Amino acid sequence: MTLTAPSTTRALSPAPSDAAPRRRRRLRSGASHVGLLLVTLVVVAPILLMVKVSLQSDADVAAHPLSWPSHWSLHNYVAAVRAMNYGRTLFNTVLITGGAAVLVILAGSLAAWPMSRISRRWTRAVYQLFVAGLTVPVFVMITPLYMFMRDLGLLDSYASVILAEAAISLPFAVLFFTSFLRSVPVELEEAAAIDGAGPLRTYWHVILPVLRPATATLVITLTLAIWNDLVIPLVLLTLILIDIDHEEVPRVTPNFTSERHPLRLRVTQPRGQRGRHSLPADRCRRAGPSRCLQTPAGHGPPRPAGLADRQAEQGHFTPLLCTRACAPTTRSCTS
Repeated sequence: MTLTAPSTTRALSPAPSDAAPRRRRRLRSGASHVGLLLVTLVVVAPILLMVKVSLQSDADVAAHPLSWPSHWSLHNYVAAVRAMNYGRTLFNTVLITGGAAVLVILAGSLAAWPMSRISRRWTRAVYQLFVAGLTVPVFVMITPLYMFMRDLGLLDSYASVILAEAAISLPFAVLFFTSFLRSVPVELEEAAAIDGAGPLRTYWHVILPVLRPATATLVITLTLAIWNDLVIPLVLLTLILIDIDHEEVPRVTPNFTSERHPLRLRVTQPRGQRGRHSLPADRCRRAGPSRCLQTPAGHGPPRPAGLADRQAEQGHFTPLLCTRACAPTTRSCTS
């Protein structure tokens, strides 16, 4: 007699299909890509339009504002570089930014090192004083800075702007370096002291190399802040007729105006220098925007646009009218 085991085979149910979820994922992915593409076009389109217009002449832009340029030209870039004296202004900006950044790095690290190692009441008080400096707005310090630099005889010089920018940025550097140095083991400095290194040598060969990551981050932050600053150079570089050799890129950029509209520029002159005379065309061109009134020629008197103009109205200064026309040879300044 043969015994046979009962059959245990069962019909296997088909696996659930994932075609529908896959299709939904593809739809969501396609919709997200289309949305990102539209956002990119909205952001990039004005930039591309600006580049296109900069490579066209004024007549071509007026005739075909949105069409493809019929003639490519670099004249606008050449004119801008010449009008800004770009090489000199760029050098001034790099000099001020680099000088202020180096001064902040050295002073900030030297101040932060003892405050991170010495636990005394006075070190905490000095540290809190630096932190409190972060809460003071720059506009509150403009008048004291101006008077201080005036008393030192540093107005209209690189040193005034470098020192002011460094003083404003120093509290942040001290806070940043102190927080970083507190995480550095003190055994590194003790090992340098055992090897015979003094404080200065320890600072130069131990502390500064350890601070490289923090220094790189701080340099980037300081460069962006100082490079884009307009207020401090505008206040401390106060020549009535600005010398282009001391201009910066942020100060020169607002000077651009349309060549199709002649401007009448008004600057101020001390009362003791009254009289009728003419100034060279290049000095007329150098008049800073904060000390000028800009009104299209033939459209009424200039409008007050700053402290110098209010002083002129009160009799402290004699206005000096400066008419600038399209052609460079027709520029003249007469009082």
